Amino acid sequence: MKNRKTAVLLGAAALTAALGLGYGLLTGAEQAEESSSAAGVAAFSPTGAVSVICYENEGGEIALEYLDDTWTLRRDADFPVNQTSAESMANYLAPLNATALVTQSGADLVAYGLDEPSNRIEVATDAGETCTVLVGAQNTHTGEYYIKLEGEEPVYTVSESFAAAFTRTERGLQQTENWPVESTDSVTRATLEQGSNTLTVDVSEDADGNKTYTASDTARTETPDTAAAQAFISSAATLYFSSSADFKPTDEALAAYGLAEPSATLTVEWTRTDDASGAQESVTSVLYLGAVDPNGDYYARLADSNAVSTLNATALSGVLGMTLDGMLPTEEESAPESAPASESGSVSAASAAD
Repeated sequence: MKNRKTAVLLGAAALTAALGLGYGLLTGAEQAEESSSAAGVAAFSPTGAVSVICYENEGGEIALEYLDDTWTLRRDADFPVNQTSAESMANYLAPLNATALVTQSGADLVAYGLDEPSNRIEVATDAGETCTVLVGAQNTHTGEYYIKLEGEEPVYTVSESFAAAFTRTERGLQQTENWPVESTDSVTRATLEQGSNTLTVDVSEDADGNKTYTASDTARTETPDTAAAQAFISSAATLYFSSSADFKPTDEALAAYGLAEPSATLTVEWTRTDDASGAQESVTSVLYLGAVDPNGDYYARLADSNAVSTLNATALSGVLGMTLDGMLPTEEESAPESAPASESGSVSAASAAD
């Protein structure tokens, strides 16, 4: 009986060992990643600052250069590069901190998708250092990507966000323009021209800071509902662009965006105040609206810019379609208060009785 128990225990131990060995053979690469991921590994540690970044995406090669303290697009120095996006890519590369060292040498590049890299990221620094980062397959267990430096043996993993940063298209790198109006309180007049309709709302402020509103079209001037006028001014002041569409459109492109003959024009007059001196300046900002894009937003262009952006349709809902008649108080709001007829009747009856 004792010998049988011993045999059973030895058999169980052998099975456990076999299973452990098999698991190690099947998941060795992933275990290697997990074992070194806590501390991270410096795959590229240049002494200089990144000055050139080149990478590939579906639209071709993107090449960025750092010149005169500004990131520029190599093929067109006038292109408005989003400086925050470019700087974030530079920070990923100097130093390039991998999440783990997978293998020091002898890697099967096919297994890691590095025989045919999905991206090549070329880096140069102002100290003359260079390297090319090859991006391979994504690890389905961790979500991370395999990389190696061209000409070197080690294979590493990097975060998913690292890989995603170097897939931006030119449009994704373009700096989105801003609607320049500083605040709702700074607006003195807003005018919407849409088709045959023109609506202007003027804002006046007395010495105590109390505001009053007048609204007009091409035929008459009225006193609008205060809440409606305030909502119109607020919407006109707080517009924001969703994304960039085209920084240097041709005449044909402007026509395709519906901006050769805008569907609507919004003009906002406002006062800019210098924070330091308190000096004030009257400013007029003009926005042209065109066609609707596939996402339901509007193509738009500032009068003092050639760039085409998209403007959030929800933000425009408080502006587009507004008319003078739609801004006037209803009859119930404008009618003076009066005593109910039943009360006046009962008073008269009581007086007659007396």
